[in-house]
Amino acid sequence: MPWMADKLLCYDLKGNPVEGIPLSFRTTKARMQVVPDPNKIIIASLPFPDFCPVVWVQDKQGNLLQAIEPGHLQVPWDFSNEMLAGRNTPDFDVNVLTIMPQARVDTLYHFDINNNRLVPKFTFNFMDDPIPWHGYLELPDYFCGDVSYPEKIDELTTVGQNAGHYIINKHTLRGGYASFINDYWGGTGIWPAFANGYFVQNFDPGNLKDLLEEVLQKTLPANTEKELTALKNSISVNDNNYIVYAKLKK
Repeated sequence: MPWMADKLLCYDLKGNPVEGIPLSFRTTKARMQVVPDPNKIIIASLPFPDFCPVVWVQDKQGNLLQAIEPGHLQVPWDFSNEMLAGRNTPDFDVNVLTIMPQARVDTLYHFDINNNRLVPKFTFNFMDDPIPWHGYLELPDYFCGDVSYPEKIDELTTVGQNAGHYIINKHTLRGGYASFINDYWGGTGIWPAFANGYFVQNFDPGNLKDLLEEVLQKTLPANTEKELTALKNSISVNDNNYIVYAKLKK
């Protein structure tokens, strides 16, 4: 969804535009899901002051059915912050990621549509002061998270440094630091991006070609080397971006 919108753009299964769906509130950096009732849509939006609920349910005509006011989840007017909802389980998960003006204690919630409430499911108690930048990710059997430390590059630019990841088993509550790698590409490190039950990674064609050239410098199984060489040779820097995706096993 765009950073600022008052209507959902809609397309048919052939990619043709159809009549859009009006939103009950103007939204920013929002996430959405159509629920089993075919006329209901859940919207979770970055909750700026006096702007919109943090989560609401509406019909396809734009009529508001229920809503949750932001309360302590309200964020300042800064588009550096994000509304996250991975939807890798049957639940609609909500995490308001705040890094500006500084990170704060937060929680990953499930939206309970029947009782119109956000149910807390996972949080991390950081000992650092100030709290590092961080985000949460839910998978069917695990909670994952990333941590990085802001470093000001210039007056307008701050970036996260020394990024790390952890993973926690939901059932045993055992966890630890984790590195995510792509075995198919010779153990290349990856950023764990999962959404709607899929691993997803978006590559600029030039960057992907450079990555494959780096991977092909390693000792690889003959069939893997052949496939990756063919893929590298098929890429032009003038191509559109490449999307790499794989369905989660569970």
